[in-house]
Order: sequence, then structure tokens, then C-alpha cells
Amino acid sequence: MDVNDKEIAENMTADVKAEKTEPKKRTALFLKNAFFGTVYALGGYFLGGALLPYGAMPFGVAFLAVADRRVFYIYAGLVLSAIRSERRLLLIGVYTALLFVRLLIRFIIDPPWKKSEREDVGEKTVSEVYPYMFSEHVSLRAASAAVGAFAIGLHRLIEGGMLYYDLYGTIISTVSAPIAVLIVSGFFSEKAKKYRRLIGFIVLAFGVIFAVGDTKLYGISLAAFVCMLTTLYLSRTEGTVTGVLSGAVLGLAISVELSPLFAFAGLVSGMLYPISSAFALCSSLSVAVAWGIYAQGLSILNGLLSALVSATLIFGIWEKLFWGSKRRSSVAEPSEKTETDIKREYIASEILRVTDKERLTDTEHRLCGLTEGLSSISDMLYGISHKLQSPCYTDIKQICDSAFDSSCTGCENRSVCWGERYRQTADALNGLCGTLHSKGSIVMEDADQGLADNCERLSEIISQINHNTGLHSRQLLENDRTELFASDFEAVSKLFGGSIDEKNEEYAPDEDLWQRIERELSRSGIDIEGGCVFGKRHKRIIIFGRSRERLIGYQARIRELLSEICARPVDEGVFDGETALRFSLSEKISVVFAKRNLRADGEDEYCGDTSGVFEGIEGRSYAFISDGMGSGREAALTSGLCGLFLRRLLSVGGEPEGALRLLNGFLRNRGAGSLHECSATVDLMELDLYCSRACFYKSGAAPTYVFRNGSLFKLRSHTVPVGIIKELDFRKIDLELSTNDLVVMVSDGVTDGREECPWLFDLLRSQSEAEPERIAELVVKYAKSEGATDDVSVIVARVR
Repeated sequence: MDVNDKEIAENMTADVKAEKTEPKKRTALFLKNAFFGTVYALGGYFLGGALLPYGAMPFGVAFLAVADRRVFYIYAGLVLSAIRSERRLLLIGVYTALLFVRLLIRFIIDPPWKKSEREDVGEKTVSEVYPYMFSEHVSLRAASAAVGAFAIGLHRLIEGGMLYYDLYGTIISTVSAPIAVLIVSGFFSEKAKKYRRLIGFIVLAFGVIFAVGDTKLYGISLAAFVCMLTTLYLSRTEGTVTGVLSGAVLGLAISVELSPLFAFAGLVSGMLYPISSAFALCSSLSVAVAWGIYAQGLSILNGLLSALVSATLIFGIWEKLFWGSKRRSSVAEPSEKTETDIKREYIASEILRVTDKERLTDTEHRLCGLTEGLSSISDMLYGISHKLQSPCYTDIKQICDSAFDSSCTGCENRSVCWGERYRQTADALNGLCGTLHSKGSIVMEDADQGLADNCERLSEIISQINHNTGLHSRQLLENDRTELFASDFEAVSKLFGGSIDEKNEEYAPDEDLWQRIERELSRSGIDIEGGCVFGKRHKRIIIFGRSRERLIGYQARIRELLSEICARPVDEGVFDGETALRFSLSEKISVVFAKRNLRADGEDEYCGDTSGVFEGIEGRSYAFISDGMGSGREAALTSGLCGLFLRRLLSVGGEPEGALRLLNGFLRNRGAGSLHECSATVDLMELDLYCSRACFYKSGAAPTYVFRNGSLFKLRSHTVPVGIIKELDFRKIDLELSTNDLVVMVSDGVTDGREECPWLFDLLRSQSEAEPERIAELVVKYAKSEGATDDVSVIVARVR
């Protein structure tokens, strides 16, 4: 067979294959068009029935006017929606007229065969340009929508007898329709910038969710289903930030209290997709259900729960079928490779395997720790919330006094009850206050018999007390819930986002250090296959050898060289697989702590200060002092809450600023609606043992003293305590630490609230070389002798 015969045979074979594959392509294209056409038709069906105030109906005509594809599907959906309406003939007529108006505008004012259009579509015939038939200029589409909306409103206005209600509806429709077209047009324009397409898609989805309303299909809330599905899709394709924002915005179309549900779902799924799609979907569903139970209680079973579950399952199946297949198909076909290329690829894949394993293990550990920390705080807060939902005793006393004052005014027996029988009446009033505080409400039988016999207005007083108590309880609950959403949403995002951002930095490769290590190992005659160094704070070094036995022989020498190159101690090294040896650089410093607390004079039970020292993860240590504002039980409870928040969240890898913002929001909400102040100072020190650094976070706290080489430094901040103002007021101070540095943290009780404390300066200078335990004892002792009247707390840290 000559060359020509071969070419003919190859062409015949290609034609046969093309004939076989062509029907498959046509079938796939038909199914795709049918699916998306059905989606557009459903969108038209629901948007056609969406109502704004005063009966305005702008969304149906806006959707029909803005679309440049599958317009006839939208028209069919709008016609079906109109059939269900009382004005079916009017609506069908307007939709049909609008369709013809768009065709006329396209062919008369903005025809597709203009020269400018020909440059875009090439030398195509009119039939070939048909897909672009409804792509007239966006201003013409907006004008068409305005005319259609005005036609519907005008008919209602005339038919209704020119009422103001119909006039307002006509104005709203005529203005809203073109605005909706201008906003959503970005979604239908392939040339629009990405942010415009995204905004258009979100607004269109918002309109569909709003239009669906309370519609349910087999007990499933369609609004919640569409909202959850869209949020998961955007967080998967556009990232975490877009998922959070779109979830919050789309959730508003259902209700304000469910907006955080979808925002949290977008946040969790977006952060966890890089780890595992299944884990991300399960976690986002769990968070969404948890918020739904918090916001709606058992009523979540009424359509919301089934919608969340079904949306997550369908998206998981879609993700597995389509994105999973894309990932598999993107793998390059094997080609001819040399032995060196294969070896390099193997080393590169092993490096990715080890680093990914480290990343996954550490990230899961941190996320699980944060979840457990938030869970333990949640359990504690639920216990407190039951108390917060009922007024405290002081508030109850004011409610009862107010009820008696208003009822007793003008009573002819007032002089007897509050004069001759003052002691008996006051005791009876206190008894009612105590019963109301314990039971939540009172009845006639709870009143003192003497008061019941002498007071003709007692039933009226009791009724007023119960009514005002209920109002006050509802006010406390409402204040707590609205403020909780406003103040804590950003704090939780900061807490998780800061943790994830830091983890990403910890797995960035350090190419310069690895090249130095590779050169030194080569000079020393140590034969290795490859390796890498990664980590910003915590350096980890992976060495690959030809065999496990050879690496074991080199292990001690490699460790010695690594210690010399990095100028840091290195651990013994552990094997990860057969030929991978992993080393970690040890911590630069260690710290010895000592702390002391002393209650104020006259306080036999409660101390308003809370202090603590605890270990974090990945080479971090923490010390804190919190001073609750006020005295007694309230101050001790507030400072104790601060200590619990900080210990639970920071010990598992939480970001300090996010933890403080969360704490600030909680304390503000805890004090909302109450007469009692709920705030505390926070003095937090974070020690990075790998980098030999300290970060101080100070909110209304006393100065911190650092003694170094005979010099004393004072770190202070003019800030307010947490829990007072909406925005967290704090100062962050970074400090490089050196060996033998002495750090002393104190509460206001030590300095007695003064900026200067000479006796403390003299004490630290004279005892700078003493052990931390000795210094802490002396500070407490001297503070007491200097006449300290407040609680005294001190933490001393020595850098080794």
C-alpha cells in the first residue's frame, strides 16, 4: 500500500469514527439544552409569580427581557405562571408582546448583521447567527422591561379605579424592572468582567429564592434547597470569601435569622474543600443544621432539614460525577521518560505525599481542637443563657417597686400600707421578689396573707409584675440574638481564617535553605536522592535516600550537619515510609513560669482576677491575667469567662485576635438589657518558642515589665476593657526575646491603678536574677504591704 492509499484509509477510518461519535455528541447536547432549558423555565415560572409591596410584579418581565439564551423556555415558564393568576390573559399578552418587541428591536434597531457584529461572529449567515438573536444592547433590554412592567401596572391601575395602592405598585414595577435588568445583565454577557457575572448570578438566585417563598415539594423547602445548593456551588468554584458573602446575602431572601446558616456553610465548605470534598460537605451540613436548630429549634424539621440534606447530597453527586471526572481526565498521558526523569518525578511525588500528609494531619488536629474548644464554650454558654433569659434580682426588685408605685398612687390605704405597716409591706414585697426570681412568675397564693387581706389592688399589681417581667425577658433574649449575629460573625471568621492562613504559610517550601543543606551533604560524601525544607516557623526537613539501611547509616551524621547549618538543635529524625527521613528543628527557647493571686480585703469567697499559664500547639505558650470589672461574684464570673475563652481557643491553635473579638462580642451581649456591667481587662502574652518572640495583647490591662541586661522596659496601652464598646479595643506589641529575659505581668491591684510604681521597679531591679517563684511571692507581699485594696495577680516568666 502506497502513501496515498494509507492516507485514504486513515481518512476513511476517521470518517467512520466521526460518524459514530456524532450521534453521541448530538445526544449529549440535546440533554444539556433540555436540562438547562428546564432550569430557565422553572426560573421564569417562579419569578413570574413573585410579588413586591403593593402587588408589584417586575421580576417576570425583567427575566424575559434580560436573557439572551433559552428565551422561549423562560416564556413558557412565565405563561405557566400566568395561568395560575387571576390576570392570566393580561400577563400572557404582555409576555407575548414583550417577546415580539425584542425581536423587532433586534431586527430594526440593533440587527445582528451589523458590521460590528460581523467582526464578532465571523462570515456567518443569519441562521448561523440565531444564537445571538436576543443579544441586543442592554439599554434596549432595560427599556423593554420598563415598558412591559408599565403595561401590567397601567392595566391594574385602570381596572382598580385609579387607587393609590395600584399607583404605587405601578411605580415600583416600572422602576424595579429596568434596574433588575441592568444588574443581572452581567450574568448573560460573556464579555462582562468576572465580578459582574458573579453579582448578576447572585442577584438572579436571590430573586428565585425570594419568589419560591414558602413553597415545598414533598415536604422540602425549595427556597432553602436552592440557597444551600447555590452557596455550596459558589464556595466550591469561587472560593471561601465568595461562598460566605453569597450565603449571607441569599439567606436574607428566606429570613434574617437563617442568613448565618448559609454563610457558615459557605465558610466551612470553602475552607475544607482543599482537604476533602466529602469532609467539606459533611462539615458544612453539620454547621448548617446546628445553626438551624439554634435559630428555629425543632421547627427545623418542617422542610428546612430535608432541604439542607438533599441539596448537600445532590451537590456531592454532581461534584463527584463532573469535577471528579475532570480531575481524572486532566492527568497527563504517560510518555517516554528517561530513568532520571522517572526518579525525579518519584521524589517530587514523595515530597508532595509527605508534605500533604503533614498538612492534613496538622490541619485536622487544629480544626478538631477548635471545634472542641467552641463546643465546650457553647455548653457553658447554654447554661448561662438560661439565667440571662430571666431578669436578675436587682431588675426584678425594680419591676416590683414600679408596679407597687403605679398601683398605690391614689389608693386610700397607701398611708396605712406604707406608713403604719411599712415593715410588713416591705417584707411582703421582698418575699414576692424572691418567689418571682426563683419561679419566673407569681400568683395570688404567693403573696403574704397580711398583704392579700389589706390590699384591694393586689391582683392588678401581680398581673402588672408578670407582664413587665415577661417583656423584660423577651427584651433580653432579642437583644442577645440580634447582637450575637452582628458581633460574632466576623470574630468566628477571623478565628478560623487566621488559623488556616497561618497553616498555609507553614507548608511553603524554603528553597534557599534546602540548597545549602544539599551542598553540605554532598561535600560530606552523603549520597541522597533528594529532599525539601518547608515551614516558616517550624522548619521540617525531609531527606530521601536510596534505601532505608543507607539512611540509617547516615542518620547521625545528617542530624549533626543539619544542626550546624541551621544553628539550632535538631531532633533524632523519624522515618516516613521506607526511604523518607524527616527531621524537625527544636525550639529556640524555653520559659519558666510562676504565678500568684491574692483576694482583696473583705472578699472571703470570690476573687475578681483570673490568671493562667497554658501550652498551645506547635511551640507556643500563653499567659494571661483578666480582671473583672466590679467586685464579688459578677467580677469573678466575668474574668473566669475570659480565662475559659482564651484557654479553650488558643490551646488548640486559635488566632488570638479572633478569640478576643469573639470574647468582646459575648461580653457585650451578656450585659445587653441588664443593669449590671459585664466587662474585664485582658492582658495576654503569646510566646513563640520556635522564633523566640513574644506578642502582647492588651485591652485595658496594667503595664507589663520586661527586665533585660540591667534595663527595665514598660509595655503599656491606653485601651478600654473588653465588653464595653462594639469594636474590640486592644494593642498588640511584638517583642524579640533574649536568653535570661524576665517578663512580669501584673493586674491593677499591684500598681493600684497608677501609671508609675516605684517600689515595683526597685524590687525587680534588686531581684532580677532570682527564680520566678521568689519574684512572684515578693511582688504579692510588697503589694499587700503598700496598701493594695484590689485583687492582686502576678505572672513571672523567665526565658531560658
